[in-house]
Amino acid sequence: MGEFLKFKFRASFKREHFERFELTGAINTVIVSTKIGCFETCFLDNSCLSLFYNDNTKQCVLHSKDFMFKSPQRSGTGWTHYVIDGLGQCPLGALLYRPLDFCYTVKTIHVMIYADIKQGCTNQGASLAVVDSPQKQFYFERIFVGRPHERVCIAGEKQNDLITWELDDGTPLQYFNWAITDPDGGVLQRCLVLTADDTWFDTECNRNDPWTGRCPFGALLYRTLDFCYIVNQSNVTVFKDIKQDCKNKGGSLAVVDSQQKQSYFEHFLAGRPHFRVPIAGESQNAKDWKLDDGTPLQYFNWSPKEPDDNNQQCLELYIQDKWYDIECKRKHPSVYVCEINVI
Repeated sequence: MGEFLKFKFRASFKREHFERFELTGAINTVIVSTKIGCFETCFLDNSCLSLFYNDNTKQCVLHSKDFMFKSPQRSGTGWTHYVIDGLGQCPLGALLYRPLDFCYTVKTIHVMIYADIKQGCTNQGASLAVVDSPQKQFYFERIFVGRPHERVCIAGEKQNDLITWELDDGTPLQYFNWAITDPDGGVLQRCLVLTADDTWFDTECNRNDPWTGRCPFGALLYRTLDFCYIVNQSNVTVFKDIKQDCKNKGGSLAVVDSQQKQSYFEHFLAGRPHFRVPIAGESQNAKDWKLDDGTPLQYFNWSPKEPDDNNQQCLELYIQDKWYDIECKRKHPSVYVCEINVI
């Protein structure tokens, strides 16, 4: 008795990707005689979301992402691209993630008003997406590669105890993927976003203020002092390399030049994975501290008995966020902040 595999696919031809394809990151590459055979191969792989097929070479390339935001990088004659819309389980226009068995759509918005976002999902018979496991977090990171806006709204709201996070039905969130600076928002920042590096930030539930977008992609804005910043980690502290990394990001190593800025650093770096925070300023004699452009530092927050060594010519925030002079090249890991001008 013969047994035949029956499968039901609904796939969309991506006309904008005609004669383009991508091999990098493929979950499987095989040779099959027909396009239907390529669809069948995708059907048998539970993680397959899209496929490229070449009618000339019969090459079938499977991917676990749909290239929604980042286009295929290669081109060649005979290639076509299809995204799997579902197996009949999802509404028209929705995509199916088979490993976790859920359908989803992706929408772009210009302001973040969570009540409106949730209502929009409800109108589609859906709800704002919950990221409740490392597997789902990883999948979101893949599908949002190359997105046009850095923030991705996800479900979860901070409760009145300012500690507990719950879904709208009262289910407590158990999984989190916080950035090293978060959660930090106190009473006002009660909603959740994935930000540029796909870690989580707490945020205001209404974000239509005009300063949004004034920082380069991946940077955060401190509105009070009007500067953008990026928080980084390093396994060793070499000031020359740290400064070059900040320069490559379009900024410079952060300057702490006032009590207000000192207090902000203490606040948003609380709970950091490494105690040491290199900051801008160097001295040749442990007395006269200057920035790289020769500007003398006027504000200091020294720990008692600091500065204490002529050979320690660089600065860091360390114990209780007090200042210490240190060698400019050390083996200790650190967290450092690149400061960038607003756009």
